[in-house]
Amino acid sequence: MGSTEYKTKVKLDYIQDFEMMFERMKIDRPREAATYYTLLIIDSPREFSEFLRVAEDLANIT
Repeated sequence: MGSTEYKTKVKLDYIQDFEMMFERMKIDRPREAATYYTLLIIDSPREFSEFLRVAEDLANIT
């Protein structure tokens, strides 16, 4: 089983910081959530902006 390399600007420190925050929030699977979140924010800012706009509408955030 070989390893695959991915091109990303995400650093392990970023994931670990969010993981600790998500653990304190009692989120299930904090490592997976942190990885997804940091990849979305750092490597896909356009998609994150769209995601945030939908979330704002759903949560009635102004």
